[in-house]
Amino acid sequence: MADIQGNESPIAKKRLRYELDWDRMIYVDDTIDEALVRKLAPEIIRLKRKSSDPITVAIDSEGGQVRSLESLLGLLESPDQRGNRCPFYTVAVNRAQSAAASLLAFGDYSVAFSHSQILFHPHWRRLSSGLSATEAIGMARDLKESDEILALRLAERVLHRKCRCFGSLEAKNRFAEATKAFPTVAAEYRQQISHGLTLLGCADPDIYEIDFVGFATALWAELSTPLDRQLVGDALVDLVRLLEFRELMTHLREGGIGAGGARKADTSARAKLSRAFELACTTVGGPEAAGRLGPEYVAQRMTELERLVSVFLMRAAKNDRWRPESEGFSQLEEDYVLLESFEEYQGNRQARDVMWNNLAELLSQEAIDGYNATEGDARKALHDTVVRPQSDFFWLFHVMMCRRLLADENRLTPTEAQLLGLVEEVLGGGAVMSRGELELQEILSGEDDDEGAAPDEEEEETKEPTAGG
Repeated sequence: MADIQGNESPIAKKRLRYELDWDRMIYVDDTIDEALVRKLAPEIIRLKRKSSDPITVAIDSEGGQVRSLESLLGLLESPDQRGNRCPFYTVAVNRAQSAAASLLAFGDYSVAFSHSQILFHPHWRRLSSGLSATEAIGMARDLKESDEILALRLAERVLHRKCRCFGSLEAKNRFAEATKAFPTVAAEYRQQISHGLTLLGCADPDIYEIDFVGFATALWAELSTPLDRQLVGDALVDLVRLLEFRELMTHLREGGIGAGGARKADTSARAKLSRAFELACTTVGGPEAAGRLGPEYVAQRMTELERLVSVFLMRAAKNDRWRPESEGFSQLEEDYVLLESFEEYQGNRQARDVMWNNLAELLSQEAIDGYNATEGDARKALHDTVVRPQSDFFWLFHVMMCRRLLADENRLTPTEAQLLGLVEEVLGGGAVMSRGELELQEILSGEDDDEGAAPDEEEEETKEPTAGG
């Protein structure tokens, strides 16, 4: 690139870290299935052997199978025999729907053309009509659990983008503007957030407060449709419900009413449990499902049902008018599945590291200086009772947002996807300045002296937290 005098511009002298390399591209332009994986595998291996430079994954697909998506991600993410990993940059060139939308979000750097169509929806609803009731329920449950794990992985993968979005909106004064313009929304969110932080054991944060109310309200204001905006409130409600559920389960594990309480339950409680089981069966299999399933399926489910019995009994004991229909057995069961998945998920430690690495985006400089000046027991107390509960809340809120994305049909513009952390850069400009745009700005202003630096691996390397661990 040269000017009219023939002088090279600063950009032409550098290889940009986050520039898409169309000469090192694979094209996902069909249904994501095993046939596509077999077709792309040799090309991915060839590109990895040739160079460790980033691979560009261009996407124009209506989606496909979750298992095939996992296979494709495995090929792209796996290191070579020497442990070297080749980054991959994803770009939505037209359609990125269903499994293809997840592939887009999983990129080390994710880009969308401004006209691209991004769609998330649950995978468990696409079941063959030829399945028996038992097969349909079993497959639906497996796919629901798969979506729960996918939501956790997705949340971890794009968490650093969400932190950057937080910092960008706050720097633009969007938090204050949104809470002032939409006081009713802000008040509703404040109530949910306060309750959630209390359940996480958060003390009065004082100067260390992360402005969750401002962020949630600004995010609500930036999203364009009522359905998209509903994601924010629904995620907060889901988060509080999960924390309440976890508190109940903790009480049970520490000596509260155990699963054996079901055997001591009175007739009324047993009747409620029986009705709850019927609701669980009819959720997928129809009104006659409970009678068709037979003793084998009932026995298979009893272990899981036993774990939920105590929760039902506790709810029933607190409120004589409580009925399983009022809360929904399937919803309570989904909460249990998510809680089990979350507690077993190995990515939680990595997610916490990402939170620490991006803490400067969430706290004021005064708070960071104050934290760094604190030592010994006082620092540990501040960490355990204020900073960590808030960072955990941010992470869990992000998990719930990803879970909601996969729970219903959600069509997003590229800018909305960027606000939700699913896309980092929108070609032509988005709501948040991306790492690529920031790098370009630094080069043009002459502030970047690093010649041809290698791509950052934010998710792979844990750095010392800005505010200390």
